[in-house]
Amino acid sequence: MKAPLKILLVDQSVYSKYQLNEILATQIDQTCIELAEDLEMAEHAIPRFQPNLIITEIDQTEGRPELLQWVKEHTQKAKLMVLTHLTLPCFRDACKKNGADYFFDKATEMMAVKKTIGQLYQQMPL
Repeated sequence: MKAPLKILLVDQSVYSKYQLNEILATQIDQTCIELAEDLEMAEHAIPRFQPNLIITEIDQTEGRPELLQWVKEHTQKAKLMVLTHLTLPCFRDACKKNGADYFFDKATEMMAVKKTIGQLYQQMPL
């Protein structure tokens, strides 16, 4: 049996964690979710938790896309997903440019998030 996909959710919103738990309910044995409310908490959680996937909201970067780059550089092999309501092309482009592997709209793309997480789990070694 595979180890669970470790997901670090960097978001102040309790609703975001609830929403993520809801869509992953059928994959409960495949995922382990930890919450960090801000980047400072994420900095401490990353080396301890060693996530496979980090999901963050644009507002957690305090308007500084280089923070996405920092997270990407300090997570070794972790994938970085931005899950946000701020979905204008300029935000998407800036996030991709600064290290985001995935970019999804919270309002309309939660099933795509679930599918992507399932694919990441399937790609994990035994």
